[in-house]
Amino acid sequence: MKKSSKIAAGGGFRSALTVVLLTIAPTLALASQAGQTAGSAAAVSTPKAPLYQELKGARLGMAAEEIHKLLGKPKEKDDTVEYFEFSDVERARVYYGEDGKAEAIVATYIGYESKAPTPEAVLGSSIEFAPDGSGSRRIDYPALGYWVAYSRTAGEKPYTIITMKTL
Repeated sequence: MKKSSKIAAGGGFRSALTVVLLTIAPTLALASQAGQTAGSAAAVSTPKAPLYQELKGARLGMAAEEIHKLLGKPKEKDDTVEYFEFSDVERARVYYGEDGKAEAIVATYIGYESKAPTPEAVLGSSIEFAPDGSGSRRIDYPALGYWVAYSRTAGEKPYTIITMKTL
């Protein structure tokens, strides 16, 4: 894959993912623990298989060529990440491992008009959102080797970020 000058100059999408994950990781960890604690009042029923397994057909473990057949040509790319824009309110990033296979797929929906999937459609359960509208939850699927997270920011035009990442 070619390096994009925008990606190289701006610190890259991997840096952006790190910021997003570091921002939501504490909340996701607590939510994940709450969902996996048997017998607690906060326990949540976790589906045995993830409801959210792909983005427009793209799955973890696929090579870039396979991803391109499903998502189209990336708008930007570098050695480890590709950035796709489907519309003004729907975007995605695909991160590749050293083997050239997708190891993380991050879908971003901007604003309520984006019609982002609900937590129930992604995780199989609701999320208790904060009064400002923000909230997140992560569910690990160790037998399948990846996790799925749902996160929404606060504000009038929130970002909904859905992530699938290998463990």
